[in-house]
Amino acid sequence: MAIPGEDIGKTSVEVRKLLDAILINQVELYRKTKHFYDTNGAHSFLVHNRSFSDQFNELNESINEVRSRICKLGYRCEEPFTVSDELLDARHEKPSFRLIKDLLEDHEALIGNLQHSAARCKIQNNDIETADLLNGLLKKHELVAWTLRKYLNQL
Repeated sequence: MAIPGEDIGKTSVEVRKLLDAILINQVELYRKTKHFYDTNGAHSFLVHNRSFSDQFNELNESINEVRSRICKLGYRCEEPFTVSDELLDARHEKPSFRLIKDLLEDHEALIGNLQHSAARCKIQNNDIETADLLNGLLKKHELVAWTLRKYLNQL
C-alpha cells in the first residue's frame, strides 16, 4: 500500500517541467508582443479595446503567477528565461499582418500546451491547484487569440 505523499517528489518534478515549458512560452510571447508594440507603436491599432500594452502587461502577470506556483512547489524561482533577440530581430522586417498572425499562432500553440499540461497536472499528478492556474491562463490566451483572429479577419 502506498504511503500518502510518497510520490510527491516525482509529481512535483513532472509539474515543474510542465510549468517550465509554459513559462518559457509565455516569456517568448511576452517579448514578441512587446516587440510588436515597440516597433509599431500604440497608434497601430486597438483590438476590441485591448491594446498591445494591455496584452503584454497581462502576460507579465501570468509569468509571475507561474513563477509563484513554481516557488510554492518548493523550487527556487529564477528570473524569467531569456529568449534570443535574434528571434525577435528576424520578425522586425515582417509587415504588421504577418507579425499579428505570428502572435496568433504563438497564442494558439500555448493554448494547446496549457490544455495538455492542465490535464496532466489534474489527472496524472492530482495537482488541482496547478491545473486551476493553467486553466485560468488558458482562458486569457483564448480571449487574446480570439481578439487577434477577429482583427485579422477584418483586414
